[in-house]
Order: sequence, then C-alpha cells, then structure tokens
Amino acid sequence: MDPFTGAKIIANFITKYHTITDANVQISARKKYKANGKYPYIDSKGSEQIIFFANIEPADSTMETFATGTVDQATSFHLSDRFDFYGTVELRASEQFLTFDGATRINHDCKQFAQNWLKFRTEVDPNNIQIPVSEKMTDLDGNPITVGIVKRNSNHPDSTGIYPAFLSSLERPIDNVIFSSFGVLNYNEAANEFRIASPEKLINRNEKGNYIALHTQSCSMEGDGMVDLSMELPGVEFKTYGTLNYNAANKECTMNLSGGLSFFYDKKAMEMMTNAVNVTEGLSAIDWDRTTLSQALKADISEEQSENMKSDFFTNGASEVKIPKELEAYSMYLTNMRFKWDARTNSFVSQPISAIVGLYGTSVFKDFTVSMVMRYVRSGDRGTQMSFLVELPGKDGLPGDYYLYKFERIKKETLLRVFTSDKALQGYMSTLKEDKTEGKDISFENVVKGASEELSKHRGAVGGQ
Repeated sequence: MDPFTGAKIIANFITKYHTITDANVQISARKKYKANGKYPYIDSKGSEQIIFFANIEPADSTMETFATGTVDQATSFHLSDRFDFYGTVELRASEQFLTFDGATRINHDCKQFAQNWLKFRTEVDPNNIQIPVSEKMTDLDGNPITVGIVKRNSNHPDSTGIYPAFLSSLERPIDNVIFSSFGVLNYNEAANEFRIASPEKLINRNEKGNYIALHTQSCSMEGDGMVDLSMELPGVEFKTYGTLNYNAANKECTMNLSGGLSFFYDKKAMEMMTNAVNVTEGLSAIDWDRTTLSQALKADISEEQSENMKSDFFTNGASEVKIPKELEAYSMYLTNMRFKWDARTNSFVSQPISAIVGLYGTSVFKDFTVSMVMRYVRSGDRGTQMSFLVELPGKDGLPGDYYLYKFERIKKETLLRVFTSDKALQGYMSTLKEDKTEGKDISFENVVKGASEELSKHRGAVGGQ
C-alpha cells in the first residue's frame, strides 16, 4: 500500500487523548504501521510548540500507539515559561500525558543561583508540572547538583561560610548540605515560588518531611524539616528540626530549631543541674505555639504521643508532662533555639533566650537564658567547637549559678569541658574516677581554672550578633 502523507493520527480510538498531524504513514497490516508526524504541545498558558515524533507505531504486546521523539537543547523548548526541557519525549495512547525523559532547567532572575539542568523522567501535566527530585540529583552528564543551604568547608577561616543552592552545583565537593528537600518540584504562580517537597507536603505543610521554596522576586529561600548541622563532633549527635530562612538581600541565614542533643555524660551530674533549674522561681514556661517543638516531636514520637504531651502541658502544667521513652535517650531536648549565621566567627549562634524541654527524661519546659554557639573550625588536629550555656537568675542581689558545656573535637575524639559555679556539682564531679568520665569517642571533665574567661567568650559570641 502506498504511504499516506499529511495524515492525522488520533490515539487512541476510545480516549482520543492525542492528535498527531502532518503524519507520514506506511501501513503494512490491519494493526501494523510505521509513521512520523507533528504533535502540538500546549502549555498552561496556551502557548503551542511542536514536538516531532520520528517513530510512531503500535507497541508489540498491547498494540496501542507508541511514539518517541527527540527535543534538542538548541530548540529552546519549554514545558512552561518556568521549565525548559531537552531530551526524549514519549507518547503512549492510553496515557493522557506525555512522558519526558531528559533534563529541565528552571527559569528565574536570581543571579546568585547557577541554573543547572536536572535529570528526570516523568509524565508531565502541562497544567500541574511536578518534576521528581531525588536525594542524589544530577544533570544529564552525571554531575551532582543540590538544593538547600550549604556550609562551605575549608581549612582557611576566610573561605568558610554559608551559601544557598537551588538545583545548583556545589562550589566544592567537600561542602556540607545542612538543609535540603526532595520529592517533587513545582512552581506556584500565586506565591511566585519554586517549591520542593513530597506531593503530600506541598498540599499540607503540616505533613512530615522537608520543604523548601525559592521566591523568584526576592531570591530568598525558606523551608522546614530536618536540619543537619554537620557538627563533626565524635560521640555527639544533635538531631534537629525546624524552620530555616535565607535572606538574599543581606545574605543572612536564620533557623528556629528544636530537637535532641545526645552525648556521654554522668546522669547524676545532669540531675543536679536539672534540680537546680526546676526549683528556680520565676522561669517562664515555653510558649509552645511559637516554637518548632511539635514538628520535632512528630519526627521522634507518634502524633498521639505528641498531642498527649501538649495536652498535659496546657492542662496540668510543665512538671506533669510525661516524657515518652523515646525522648529519654537524649541528654537534652531543646526548643526555641533561634540560630543566626555569624560570618565573623564562622558560627551558628543562638539568641540568648532558648528553652529546655527535658534533661535525661525529666520534664523542664522552661524558657530562659539558655544559649548555644556552634563554631566550625578546621585547624590541624582540632575541629568543631560547640558551647552550651545555662544561666539561672540570681536572688537577693547574688548571681545565679551557670552551667557551661564546651565541646571540642581534638583529633578523632571529642572533649567536653564543664564549667560551673554550682559548688555542689563541682564537688561531685571531682569525685568521679577517670573510667566514669570516658565514653566512646568522647570524654568529659570539670574545669575550674579559666571558667570566667570561657564564660565571657560565650556571652560575647551570643551578645555580639
């Protein structure tokens, strides 16, 4: 049979999802043919582009029409005005949408972000484009790209810092991504934002998981979920959740975090500080709804347990909140930790008022002068330093006691030095034998000499924001 030219193919006979025009068709049997033709792709704003399907024929097993075509990068094809594309396009007659297998690049005017191509494969609804984003993103050449907030690593203090990435390559392979998200990427027209999260979280921000957005007008970023502070302190784990913001105008990165801090320490020594906190009058209870505590709890315990804790807190008071077994494993559970990046000291520094939820499973739920400094250092055998300060208010003109925990990586271990004005705690710690102060990859000691200098350093860092 002679070939047809200028033909129209409608696929399939029942759904009629797809129409191919200007087709050249060679029929060899009742259900067997080969063809090529033009396909009009219409985006969400009604703009039409032509995809040329070079190979159109029935699939071997199902006999439904299957077509493939290639879109070259030089054609400047776009899925929408926000998503460019090049690669392979597939049509299957029974499926309403085309499958795009190649790379996309997002369009925005934020010059501080390199606009890399992202490898993907998915069906595309032109009216609701959702590009799959995996934890390990690459371009078509296999080069890694990332999204989120990145800590620049260097042995030179002047070269460290924080920078944003949104489908961009890392400046250096050794840099740490402290916050990211994966799931699907879409563009929200009303908010002028590219967003990445699970499909469920894009609909409901209260769902579990991470979320990140790039605002295309301000070029700022915001997100929520799990934050990896990349402490590199052996024997110490700080599992944090909360909200994060990057202000492009002043390059300021801020976070509001909650979560559990775990490290080897003497339980009686911690109980002594816990008792001192709980008997101190005048400390404010936490403002639950202004913190990210519910978000952190949702990641550590069941939603029912979290709601029970919140109900106990508001109904019976902080001292009556039962700490679930899962949280007892943490040395400290903290909230209202409002960090800001300090470029001068290469540190995340908290505000001077933070909150303690629990200490080794004992309820506290107090918001007072609690602060933390996370300083990133790479110098010979020494590394990350973290200091955590609990200060109690004074009484009758006398200062209250303080408890300063200073962690530092030395070679492949962490040394915790404890400075305190609590005489009873000093006395108890002086009785501890060496084997009671050494854990796996971490050891601690009570230090009296130089306490005032260390206290001043910490206060200066917190007050110098």
